[in-house]
Amino acid sequence: VDQADVDAGEIVNTASVTSNELEDPIRDTVTTPTFQMPQLEIEKIVTAETKLFPLVSDITFRITMENTGDVTLTGVQLEDDIASAMAPSAIIGTPVVAVSGFALDNTANAGYDGISAIETLSGNGSLPVGATGVVDITVRLDFTAGFPGAPNTAYGNADQIAEPVASDFPLATQNDPTDQNPTPVSIVDSDGDGAPDGREFSTEDRDGDGIVDSDDYDPTGYFYCEEDGSILTGGLISVTGPLGTQTGLGSSNNINILQDGSTGFYQFNVMAPGRYTLTAAYPTSGVVSTSRLPTAANVDVTGLGPADPASLGSNEDGATGILADFSAAANPFYLVFDIEAGDPDVFNNNLPLMHCGTPVVAASKTLESGPEVQPDGASRITYRVGAENVGPTLIRDVSLVDDLAASFAGADFEVVSTTINSAPGGFGAAVNPTFNGQGSNDLLSLGGNLLPGEAVTVDLVVDVSSVTGGTYTNTVTAGGLTPIGAGTPITEAEAEAEAVVPALTSFEPLVVTKVADRSTIKIGEALSYTITVTNPVDRIRPNLEIVDRLPPGFVYLPGTATYNGVADEPVLTGRDLIWQDRTLQPNETVTLTLVVRAGAISVGTDTFINQAFVGENGEVVSNVA
Repeated sequence: VDQADVDAGEIVNTASVTSNELEDPIRDTVTTPTFQMPQLEIEKIVTAETKLFPLVSDITFRITMENTGDVTLTGVQLEDDIASAMAPSAIIGTPVVAVSGFALDNTANAGYDGISAIETLSGNGSLPVGATGVVDITVRLDFTAGFPGAPNTAYGNADQIAEPVASDFPLATQNDPTDQNPTPVSIVDSDGDGAPDGREFSTEDRDGDGIVDSDDYDPTGYFYCEEDGSILTGGLISVTGPLGTQTGLGSSNNINILQDGSTGFYQFNVMAPGRYTLTAAYPTSGVVSTSRLPTAANVDVTGLGPADPASLGSNEDGATGILADFSAAANPFYLVFDIEAGDPDVFNNNLPLMHCGTPVVAASKTLESGPEVQPDGASRITYRVGAENVGPTLIRDVSLVDDLAASFAGADFEVVSTTINSAPGGFGAAVNPTFNGQGSNDLLSLGGNLLPGEAVTVDLVVDVSSVTGGTYTNTVTAGGLTPIGAGTPITEAEAEAEAVVPALTSFEPLVVTKVADRSTIKIGEALSYTITVTNPVDRIRPNLEIVDRLPPGFVYLPGTATYNGVADEPVLTGRDLIWQDRTLQPNETVTLTLVVRAGAISVGTDTFINQAFVGENGEVVSNVA
């Protein structure tokens, strides 16, 4: 029995008898069936997986069709529905099919696309017993929508096979140790970040956030606040490549944007080589950083390898909404990428913003000196008030408000001076020249800005006069505006300082004495008077008038008056000689001298009294001497 007999399915044996006497031969035929066992075994494996771009790979499937029966197989066919098997990933372009090992005219089907046309072979070729035909299918897959997870099965057939034969897989051949199926593309991405677990460590934690790399979602990048590391929502990215621009979610021009930045992170990938420029509309909760700039004008992504993915910056610390490390050194970034096929994924290309933290101000107020009693009885107090930026971001138009009228209710006060004690360079504000503590309460003018850690202090000197005395608590309020746009008021802070103000020393009558250089005088003679005025208390007495009232008939000799030994002419009003607008310091005694002449006197009068006293606002505030 030979192969042709088996292929024919029977052996037909004919015996014939002839003789000279017979006109025709005598024949007898016996047909004996041959045993047939047609069998086809199909295996499918992945021979190559080449990553081209993030979420784009070339996969080569090898399907072997072996005739393991005893019958030559004819009309061999093979179907492979790759599109269904690889879902939700998508086929890019047309798969390439290569065929070898078949007899006769089996060739690759030029119309095969793996989607609607799934027949890989054309012609009616045959497969001899023991022979193996090989079909290689190379397909480019886009994993943007997800990675395949179902088994991939090819189906073969031949004229001699009753039903299609599936490529084997463990469920059907559980006892076959050589079985390498079922899933030709076994790609697992536990965290869904676009990098299969096979390219991420399951034991290492590249960003130190406590989550191993394969479980740690790393988008292409975050919008983050450089001041506190918070991840900022509300951004939008555009990517421009050789064919054009894609803005926001969607795919075009070989650019696929999966996350647009609106939730705080963005993610994009490209599907062709070229130079790609990232442009961002930054979240309105901050402004583009002027201190953190791109590492270089552009980056050749090939050089970021061999790590794949290449993680440039920090990732979110768990689910805190804050980068694990938001320092500048830990977050280099680029805006222009030169990308080639096979380059690594680029993770955590984080884009920094500034002025996005919450401004926080602290107020301070200390009693630097005093109360020190002044000559007029007032208590002089020196306060040092300040505002410090203790938050992460700029504070604009820093304010210091001090309502002295509320602080010193029931007492009189006067602002002596306001001066800036300390301020950072370029602070931008000065003391408010109209500050009086009663209506105009802003110590600073507009325009003062404080960066984090900076402070301004102002020395405020106030004279307080309190009849009753007591403890007075003075409060200063520090505030300012947020740094973005027109700015909004920030949460204010207060600080206070106490001062114990003594009661004003009460005024006592001034003491006046007066003596003459003689006790008797003749008409026409002159005599000299000496007047002393003493302030008996430790308090200045301003706005005084010292009056010497001459007796009738006596005349002042002009040019003879002195005040503490210095010539000082009084004003003559009637019989009164007046030294106007005089001030006595605490416990001070002044001496006045003058010369008068006795003139005509009334008959019968022989005693004349000269009086001296001190007046204030029309009232006598001394004894009469």
